[in-house]
Amino acid sequence: MEQVKRAAKGTLMAIGLFVLAQVPQIFLLMMKKSLVSDIVTALIFIVVTGLFIFIAKKRGYFSKNEERFSGRNIGIVFAGFILMRILAVVFTLIMQETTKNDQVIQEFTANISTINLFLLLCVGAPVMEEIIFRGVIINELFRRKDNQPISLKMEIIGLVVSSIAFGSIHLSSDIISFLLYVTLGATMGTVYLLTKSLECSIAVHFLNNFLPFLVLAFTK
Repeated sequence: MEQVKRAAKGTLMAIGLFVLAQVPQIFLLMMKKSLVSDIVTALIFIVVTGLFIFIAKKRGYFSKNEERFSGRNIGIVFAGFILMRILAVVFTLIMQETTKNDQVIQEFTANISTINLFLLLCVGAPVMEEIIFRGVIINELFRRKDNQPISLKMEIIGLVVSSIAFGSIHLSSDIISFLLYVTLGATMGTVYLLTKSLECSIAVHFLNNFLPFLVLAFTK
């Protein structure tokens, strides 16, 4: 019963944070392009991202291990990044087109400033999505009652659930594009579980999003 209550609380928390994460994007859609709107939106991004980090620290999601960016962990981050790029290329070749999610991003970001594009893709998305899908879902839904380390079985279940949830929030036109995002989520989740560091999964998410940012920024 206690586990069910914790799972329900974790689910509500994940949903609440997901809604909060949409606030900066709503402002991007509502506000007309101008210097003032760019500044206001950038500040909103910073405040909301800062709130996410504050919540994550209070909940103990971030690693207290001083070796979170050890040589081993850095190697895992880059291995995860390379795997994600390989997956993206393979799935794109199979689909023979970009995903619906990428098409929407291209349209959505066409008229926003480079600064806000960076905040959206390289700051907001990595920080907020990793806190929700790796921090909240794995830790809140599947941790033990006594807050002891999660068992391997529960880690695997948490990885599967968080990966499917991650895939579900990205727009997919078919099962192949859905599986692409599920496998990308699984890669970042595996990085998190191997390193026990949310910072590392945020880092690999940042690297994965940085390339699309460069493409979009230089094709404006």
